[in-house]
Amino acid sequence: MRDGLEQISRDALVGQDGNGDFRALATQVGAARLTRPSADDVLVRFSGVHKSFDGSSLVVSDLNLEVRRGEFLSLLGASGSGKTTTLMMLAGFERPSSGTIELAGKPLENVPPWQRDIGIVFQSYALFPHMTVADNIAFPLKQRRRNAAEITERVNAMLTLVKLEGMGDRLPAQLSGGQQQRVALARALVFDPALVLMDEPLGALDKRLREHMQLELKRIHERLGVTIVYVTHDQGEALVMSDRVAVFAGGRIRQLASPNELYERPADALVADFVGENNRLEGTVIEIAGGRCLTKLANDLVVAAVTPQQLEKGQAVVLALRPERIVVGADANAENHQAAIVTSVVYLGDHARLELAFGGLTLVAKVPNDARYRAPQAGESVTIAWRSEDCRAFAGEDRN
Repeated sequence: MRDGLEQISRDALVGQDGNGDFRALATQVGAARLTRPSADDVLVRFSGVHKSFDGSSLVVSDLNLEVRRGEFLSLLGASGSGKTTTLMMLAGFERPSSGTIELAGKPLENVPPWQRDIGIVFQSYALFPHMTVADNIAFPLKQRRRNAAEITERVNAMLTLVKLEGMGDRLPAQLSGGQQQRVALARALVFDPALVLMDEPLGALDKRLREHMQLELKRIHERLGVTIVYVTHDQGEALVMSDRVAVFAGGRIRQLASPNELYERPADALVADFVGENNRLEGTVIEIAGGRCLTKLANDLVVAAVTPQQLEKGQAVVLALRPERIVVGADANAENHQAAIVTSVVYLGDHARLELAFGGLTLVAKVPNDARYRAPQAGESVTIAWRSEDCRAFAGEDRN
């Protein structure tokens, strides 16, 4: 899908509107100058959007989504989940099969990409190799026929914002991957777009640089207050940067929530599996009372869990339990206690990852690297414990 889209995105950079307002960024970089709008101030609205490429199977199905002005919203999902297609429809590179998309209250159906006032950043940067850094950043402004003094002022301000001062005369090939991504970001921001779209922009960077750029993007977003819609398959990336995250699967949003809520209170088993590491145990409900249930596992052990969904006695369920919520040792506050054997210990610096076998089943636990605590060794017999509120019971379902 990305083949050809990056060339089209250059057309979007050109634009037709010469009357934008840069909000005095050049003179106010470094100042707390933008106030976040209220949560109910909607900039983008998808209403009943469907998308099919072959006329039958839906890539995006019945999408209803509102993007708040000034927020950082991530679209998170595996390949083929519909997240990138959603972004491409918003950018104007794909048309919905049905439904409507609005930007600032105006339908986008007949608005070409270059008139949508949207900045775009791709994974491969899509910089002009023959242009200097400064000229790449200035390109959208020159196409909007801004005067030379204004262009210079804005380009210098953006170079400062993305920490590339003194590099304006270099060519893209003379920069590192992270620096090129900063140039692409500056070019997307320089003409003061209403919205910035990012399609896996950090995917080509190594782990350390990617983590650094996540924090840089978060800093820039907080500084400018610009609205960002960000596509990623990296759960950690979405949790670090986003105000809200929309988890896509099968062309639908399975949950839309803050990072904290998404991780701590997943809506279903699929979200629990996809966002962060998760222990998945299958069983049958044998008792329900007061928002909790008792579940008999395949090995006949009984586990207490909370029930965020409506469940019935005798129903097949999936239990979700985060590895860091398992206590290795006795815990007076935990309803669930099991004897287990440590089958594997992996040292990961700040914590150790344990694989635990109990009754023919396997769990993963994470224990902190603490001088006051000795992590068990492989082959040791231990007691493991967890609270019912840390274990969530969901209706059994297809994992796709």
